[in-house]
Amino acid sequence: MATQPTVKRGSTGATVKLLQERLNAKGFTVRTDGDFGQGTEDAVEQFLASCGLNPDGIVGSLTWALLMAEGEAATPTDVLGEQRAWLVSQIPADCHPDARKVLEVACSALGLKEVPSGSNGGPELAEIVEWDGGDGKAPSAYYLAVGITDKATLHSLPPWCALYVSWAVRKGLGKASWKETPFGAWYGGAAQFEDWGKKKGKTIPTSGAVPAGAVFTISREGSGSDASSSARAGHVGIVVRDNGDGTMLTVEGNVSNKVGSHQRKKADIRCVVTWW
Repeated sequence: MATQPTVKRGSTGATVKLLQERLNAKGFTVRTDGDFGQGTEDAVEQFLASCGLNPDGIVGSLTWALLMAEGEAATPTDVLGEQRAWLVSQIPADCHPDARKVLEVACSALGLKEVPSGSNGGPELAEIVEWDGGDGKAPSAYYLAVGITDKATLHSLPPWCALYVSWAVRKGLGKASWKETPFGAWYGGAAQFEDWGKKKGKTIPTSGAVPAGAVFTISREGSGSDASSSARAGHVGIVVRDNGDGTMLTVEGNVSNKVGSHQRKKADIRCVVTWW
């Protein structure tokens, strides 16, 4: 059997069409159009999770071998449940108890996405971006909470990677208000986590092991999050584990408009904050 090249989001052509045909043969329905878009990425992630592999959406040699094997794999009854369970299983045994609580909540949202895509909201994200009874539509509960009154701004919803981290921390720790969280406020921007960490002396270098549950920030450019013209803008997520090879397994909101798990190079990390 010929070796197939690695493909991922953005790939096109005959190899992607073959991938889509094999996904369909395995019970993961997807369009066979030769375009590795959102639908194909979702199907690949589901297939990887069902095989007990990291659902990173990348089709390399091992994934190709599994896809090309004879026989039809049964479609999981709860694909997202399998993905979430796998991610939780990657939390190290020595994880700080509070960090574990936050990570388990963060992982429970894996796969939730913007509806419609690009809206920064929708029913699946309502609790994350609104927190208390909102519908995931403008005006943003976060904007109102921080005192924004500009009408044009209130017609939109903010990028939500930081809102996702704030939500996971508050819900995971079971706090009744934002003031009771370690950060003492509802954060909507990556720079707020950086500033808090530096002020409290809670930042750590990436040259050593990064503990599970730590909050990390990276540049918005190349993160897969929404673009921004602000020099202070960044992207923020939570570390699931340090892989020990210069990379980290993470869980993040607002990458490709959904909650996903990613492999991040520690060399690309801008700041790591241990909030407990």
